[in-house]
Amino acid sequence: MISDIIEGYFKTQSFFEINNNYNNVDQIRKKEILYRELSHEFYKKYAEIHNKVLKGDLAKTYLEDFNTVMIPFKNGSFLFPTSFKIYIDNLKDINNTPIRKIDASILDSYMNSFDPSLGLEKFLSEFFDVIKSIRIPLRSREVELFHLLTDINFLSKNVEGKPRIVPPTDNEMIPSLGFDNKKKSRVNRAFRFLKSYRVCYLNTIIMNPSKFGFDFLSFDYPKDYPEIIKKVSDFIFWEIPFQKNNTVIACIPSGESDKLLDFESYYLDNWSWNLNLKSFQPEKHDPLEGWKTFQIPDFNSTNRISNFVSWDLTKSNKNELRETEIEILRNLTRSNNFSINSITSLSKSLSPGGIDYILKNLAKNDIYRIYPGINHIGLNYYNCIKFQTHKKELFENLLHSILSFPIAHVFSNRETGIIICYFHVPKNFLTDVLINIRMFSHSYPSVKVEISDPFSYPKINRVPKLFKYDFKVTNGIAYLKN
Repeated sequence: MISDIIEGYFKTQSFFEINNNYNNVDQIRKKEILYRELSHEFYKKYAEIHNKVLKGDLAKTYLEDFNTVMIPFKNGSFLFPTSFKIYIDNLKDINNTPIRKIDASILDSYMNSFDPSLGLEKFLSEFFDVIKSIRIPLRSREVELFHLLTDINFLSKNVEGKPRIVPPTDNEMIPSLGFDNKKKSRVNRAFRFLKSYRVCYLNTIIMNPSKFGFDFLSFDYPKDYPEIIKKVSDFIFWEIPFQKNNTVIACIPSGESDKLLDFESYYLDNWSWNLNLKSFQPEKHDPLEGWKTFQIPDFNSTNRISNFVSWDLTKSNKNELRETEIEILRNLTRSNNFSINSITSLSKSLSPGGIDYILKNLAKNDIYRIYPGINHIGLNYYNCIKFQTHKKELFENLLHSILSFPIAHVFSNRETGIIICYFHVPKNFLTDVLINIRMFSHSYPSVKVEISDPFSYPKINRVPKLFKYDFKVTNGIAYLKN
């Protein structure tokens, strides 16, 4: 199967090397024939003999309507040939074509060098890592909309100032950009472009389960003793490989914490996060790929930022949850494709109006928010770091410095001085950031600093896996159901 995927990639690439005139009707027709032949032959060959290929009515719909074969993988799917054709297909309307040709040479190298004997899981895992490093050139209209769609204030409230329960529509984007309806087509084109290339899409969420009786706890375990985490595997929120041990952040029903974690662990009392992407300003001939105005935060700076989200993990806002509320919460965490059209799938028993009512209550209690997926802007590298300091001012310096990075998430406990974080770094600045961290640790030897390998594969989630177990909430405390 892997060999056929690779062959399909290079066959597609060869086609577009000689067919690149969107105004040529014959070339457009040949493109559709190519996609149809690739997808149908692939499905016919593997649907019955390979258990990884999706079968059934949904699979046939994708095959017939979109010339696509679905291979479910982790929380999403590899789509053949859709997952790679977008980076090499230049037979498209000019408004859906990047301002400059996409450099997909890193994908060429990967396809040329991968050994199929390593297996499908490794192939797909590395494939998605490789495509994340591909840069998509953006026009000014796409950049201005990108900044709006990654603004945490815009994402948290709708035009009426109420908590947002579904992704924003173009009718909200237009006035928020300071435009009138004359610019509607400009905004629509930019939105379609960002979504189709997955530069920025709004069908994912972030959830704070401490609001309905869950605890966030952290513990370390030796890399050579993974059995310790088997009984909490469904509750792992983050898992970060450090040099000596792996650090886990678990999201566990409060009523089960002592039973499930019968070894040394500690509570986390705050989750702060931020999207700080205004310094991304790509220009046509920018050697730093849009990040020339980015400045590496000083880890001991006394500067304080105010525009970020800070969640207190010690307070539950919901004393009780009805079965229908739990059903919706579990289904919200089941898929990473949340939209206004998917709302009806959140409950089998409630009407759309009933679902809407519950979502409004959940959003009002800040249980979930719309969170953007962001790719292809040079932020595919991120650092996972653990700090510990008992100096309160230094703790605050670190917290606010971390939250000044383009994308940052910080779990902490102020009493113990623990900070566990990850933040995205523009790739041109990665080495300098690592040097700054080491210089900071030398300047403050009393601060414990652990840095993960930036090329390791930590498990980072923004929503708990509620769909994997059933639970109830009584008196503000969550319990597992037997």
